Amino acid sequence: MSCTTPGSRTTPGSRTTPGQNVGVSHREEQAEEFPTVPEPRTGDPLRVDVLAGPSGTSTLRLCGEIDLATSPLLHQRAMDELAREPRQLVLDLRQVDFLGSSGLAALVEIRTEALRRGVGLRLVSASRAVLRPLIATRLLDLFDVDDASGGSQDGTGSG
Repeated sequence: MSCTTPGSRTTPGSRTTPGQNVGVSHREEQAEEFPTVPEPRTGDPLRVDVLAGPSGTSTLRLCGEIDLATSPLLHQRAMDELAREPRQLVLDLRQVDFLGSSGLAALVEIRTEALRRGVGLRLVSASRAVLRPLIATRLLDLFDVDDASGGSQDGTGSG
């Protein structure tokens, strides 16, 4: 899967965790609410971009695979953002091409922590790779899920 953003740039505040096989950057996003995810470095199984949005919304944009090897990164980045107590945490999963059981477990743990902190949680994805495991495990009803256009999926729940 290719993850591209035309004209994408990383601000001076960006950071990458050395020694990890993943790309991580922090930046302010002023464009459309859910632009395309940037291209990961070669060999990166998961890229996570943390975006501060308007009105206290924080967005984690993910690109790649969420599995046993990468779900701890998703979990940690989400917990870091939840500790900042934004009004809402958005997980943009539109560029995720695999969601394994470890990723599902991470999503449930993120939801639990968001509820505990009183932070809204929303997933953005219309991809089969994300929705199929959520439906098959009957977890879809636990989440507010929007497709890429902002429309709600059938099985949304409180998040």
